[in-house]
Amino acid sequence: MSAGEPKDCTMCMREMLRKDTFTFMDPRPVFTEEDVLAPIFTPVCPSCGSSLSVMHRSPGPNLYKCYHCHWQGTNPSSVFTKKAYQEKEVVIRPWGKYETIYVGSGFVVKVITVNPGQRLSLQRHRYRDEHWFLVEGTAETSVGQNTEDLLVFTDYSGESTDIPKGRWHRIKNKEQTPLIFIEVQTGNCFEEDIERKEDDYGRVGI
Repeated sequence: MSAGEPKDCTMCMREMLRKDTFTFMDPRPVFTEEDVLAPIFTPVCPSCGSSLSVMHRSPGPNLYKCYHCHWQGTNPSSVFTKKAYQEKEVVIRPWGKYETIYVGSGFVVKVITVNPGQRLSLQRHRYRDEHWFLVEGTAETSVGQNTEDLLVFTDYSGESTDIPKGRWHRIKNKEQTPLIFIEVQTGNCFEEDIERKEDDYGRVGI
């Protein structure tokens, strides 16, 4: 590759999955072990200790809100945490698996694998946005404000989809090989923030 030639983002993401480094294009080219062991100061609710969402950013103090006890203010408490890339969480689901590879203040990064012919539930989230970047495979993606008017389209390797909070969405693996995509959650990220409308595995209401 010659100097100045744009890099293939799909190849970069595939390389990320096969190596023990987490690579971004810009502004920090490489996530080293020192980076992922760096301290993270997470704002938490001074009333109940839950994670907070930023309601308003400005040159002055940020306005925070707690969706658990409804505290709101500009002076949250803070918790010192350390998250290491080596400490990965792998969760098995009936449709495949997901692997949490990084947890930061207000965001979570996962690698999600969908088995051939399987699909996730038709779901939505109240407190977080999601960005999906397809790494390998072909996906049937559905997104919509209402379940009756879902926009269904095909995503190929290297393409991405943005899912705002409150939008119904699901993804299906149309191929006979595993479907792999990167999910970046932003906002108030907790696993219980999910509402299922349809599910092939009987988990509606769970």
